[in-house]
Amino acid sequence: MDNFSNFKSSGHAWITGTVKMLRPEKGYGFLRGVDGIEYFFHRESTLDYDTLTVGMGVRFVPSAGTQGPRATAVEPL
Repeated sequence: MDNFSNFKSSGHAWITGTVKMLRPEKGYGFLRGVDGIEYFFHRESTLDYDTLTVGMGVRFVPSAGTQGPRATAVEPL
């Protein structure tokens, strides 16, 4: 079972937002959640990083990272 299946079946609280910025050469980006918070995410936190575009709607599981809010299990809407 992959990490995304684990999140879907575990009852984690998903929220929605939009892709704010992408750094494809570095493999990370930032999302703006509907809660107004900016979340960092890494390529490994998405099913297909290369399909994401700035302004695209996404859903994700928010978490606390060592340097601030982090998004995990990022999926396009």
